[in-house]
Amino acid sequence: AISGPFIALARLGVYDPLALAGLATSLWAITKLARTDNRLWLAAAAMAFTAGFFSKYPLGLMLFPILGVLFVLRERKAFLDAGMFGFISLTATLALFLPAREQLSQIFSWQFANKPSFGVSLEMIAFNMLYLTAPVALLALGGWLAARGRRMLGAVLWLSLTIWPAYHLAIR
Repeated sequence: AISGPFIALARLGVYDPLALAGLATSLWAITKLARTDNRLWLAAAAMAFTAGFFSKYPLGLMLFPILGVLFVLRERKAFLDAGMFGFISLTATLALFLPAREQLSQIFSWQFANKPSFGVSLEMIAFNMLYLTAPVALLALGGWLAARGRRMLGAVLWLSLTIWPAYHLAIR
């Protein structure tokens, strides 16, 4: 869905909106897969995830919630679906990465060497993570409590809230 923060990010010229759109589309396609049992939705989910991944590489961490949702919703078919998701995503990644590997390797080496701190301490980052994540986590906890028959799905999504704060604290 298009929202105010999504449009604001797009106007700033950052690459986060494509990553968020890829993640949202991938999760949506997984739910469509669970409802229709049509594996074209699995292919769409894998391609959307790959597009989001190429716009922002740390989005690869969101593979865990995507697979968690897949395993909760598909149960017995989840192992085959996860393998197909990985195969499609890896194939698309290699098809895009291999022709441009020299240029992309230069970007990776520059990113690892260029770590500006912008004068922000670890304590400031931790406070902002708590301040920005706590309201969402409390709302999500309320949703988890209300979802009596779908608590496992709620738990997967609620735990996915910890990925980005942990990532930002770890790379610091």
